[in-house]
Amino acid sequence: DRVQTVAQHAKTLARDKYRLRALSEIGRLGLVGSATSAGTELLDISRRVQKGVGVDRCSLVIFNADGTTGFIAASSDDERVEVRTLNIEDYPELQATLAHGQITQVRPNNPQELWSMMCEFLPEANTFESFLVVPIKAESSIFGAFYLRDRSADRVFDEEEQDFCWAAAMMTASFIRGRDLLDQLTQQSRVDGLTGLLNFQAFTEEVHAVLGHPQVEVYAPFTIVVLDMDNLKPINDEHGHIAGNLAITTLGERLQEALPNAIAMCRYGGDEFVTLVHGSLADTVTAVEQMLNGLTTMEWDEPFDVRASVGVSEYPKDGRSPEVLLEAADQAMYLAKGSGGHRIRVADAATSDDEIYDAVVQVQTRRIAPDVA
Repeated sequence: DRVQTVAQHAKTLARDKYRLRALSEIGRLGLVGSATSAGTELLDISRRVQKGVGVDRCSLVIFNADGTTGFIAASSDDERVEVRTLNIEDYPELQATLAHGQITQVRPNNPQELWSMMCEFLPEANTFESFLVVPIKAESSIFGAFYLRDRSADRVFDEEEQDFCWAAAMMTASFIRGRDLLDQLTQQSRVDGLTGLLNFQAFTEEVHAVLGHPQVEVYAPFTIVVLDMDNLKPINDEHGHIAGNLAITTLGERLQEALPNAIAMCRYGGDEFVTLVHGSLADTVTAVEQMLNGLTTMEWDEPFDVRASVGVSEYPKDGRSPEVLLEAADQAMYLAKGSGGHRIRVADAATSDDEIYDAVVQVQTRRIAPDVA
């Protein structure tokens, strides 16, 4: 018994020593900052909190001004330093902390009402059973939270653990405010990490703003361009994913150069780009054709070429809403790809559903079984 008591005491001292050191390091960030990127620092903070409490995951969430959106700035068990967006309506446990500004602790059926609400949103693959949400705030303003999760259903976060998290949250608040991280994260959440272009959500917002403008007719025409690589999988298979990423980023750069009148451009999915262009259909088609021709003569460090298929639709001829225009351009892209690829097709209302269906089947079959198609 005495040996166990001594061992437990030593463990407690080591834990307390680690927590003090962790708080000291987090506090230092708030006072002097660091040359390291904010994302890396936030990842370090989340890992210190995770280790200090001994849970399976600690995420650091930053809320937007009205509390409707959260940005996961870092997670202790994820090496990636990138921003992911949360819809706060899908997280009742985060909503609870935003509402009362205090620590929220939840585990199965405790408290019953909050647990029941959470169960409506937890994904099927969820393995976490116990949750702790600690607000990051200054004065009465809550602008973030530590979101701790554990796989044990009977994990109870004691007073000392909550005090440690609360102190870490206060220090982290100074760091977040000092770096103006909310503005940075808001911007980062709109950008594709590989190419630096907009992500699809941000692109959609831009398109709706332009085409929904009261004087849109004055500035028309506009075109939507959908470009999809024809041969990313062979490049990845033969030369590796680094070469594949190089092909994607280079293609994005060439598209930007070809379409200087682009209002917004995004990477949509792995190897697809969507662009809103201010200009006539004829000018857009000519520019994209020249870009496609230029791709075939480019010299690459690796022995491969890049091929792409393109579909183009025009506002208002092919539709007035972003959704209709995007669908028309996407269908035209499939027709270009289905008829051999590395070419451009213009949306045509006379195209039958059967033609589009056949093109989609051909493309998908070629992707799944290239030797058969």
